[in-house]
Amino acid sequence: MLRMEIKSILLVEDDHDLRMIMQSELEDLLGVRVVVAEDGAVAYRKARNRNFSLIITDFKMPKVTGGQLIASLRENEMNDETPIIIYSGFIEEAKKNIEGMYKGLTFVEKPCPIEELVQIIKDSFEKKTTKPKKKADAGFLNIFIDSSIFTLKNLCGCSSVEHTDVSKFVEEIPNIKVAANLNVSSQFFTGVLTLSFPESTYLKILSNIDEQKVSEIEDDNMDFA
Repeated sequence: MLRMEIKSILLVEDDHDLRMIMQSELEDLLGVRVVVAEDGAVAYRKARNRNFSLIITDFKMPKVTGGQLIASLRENEMNDETPIIIYSGFIEEAKKNIEGMYKGLTFVEKPCPIEELVQIIKDSFEKKTTKPKKKADAGFLNIFIDSSIFTLKNLCGCSSVEHTDVSKFVEEIPNIKVAANLNVSSQFFTGVLTLSFPESTYLKILSNIDEQKVSEIEDDNMDFA
């Protein structure tokens, strides 16, 4: 059976009521998963190791502005090609500051009828480009595996970790629940290394770290990966 990919949106909005309304409406109307953040700092923490289908962000926000967030995202390989919608009541100021500086930006003035915003989002989904895949030296990846095993055994309370050396590369993506991504740029490999966990394993590791039973994966503890 083929798994249907569920698109994910990161919604960055400092107004709590608007944030909750938009999250609910976009999930209902688009059938997507909407992850929310109340400011640019929280948004970057959620996006630095996770690839989103689309990012919607306000422009004027506390701590980290929309412009600063976009600059940081475009320097991180996880979302450097992700379409971004700047949804703001200060849209002219946003255009003046960042229009033309980054690709994949769409400017939408707030407020906007939800039907129009939904159509803009659908159009933006089509703008994401796919980078060519790169192959890596298997010996180099084994160094990453050894480091991961050391961490799992010594810091995560895993008494036994079974593994095999990397001998071939596969294109198929495994059916996973949680994944941690590491951006690497070196003479051996340039790309993203991913360490994935089945749900039961991830919950067990979280329980070991917290020294109490963790029974559910939530947005707050997904970042632990």
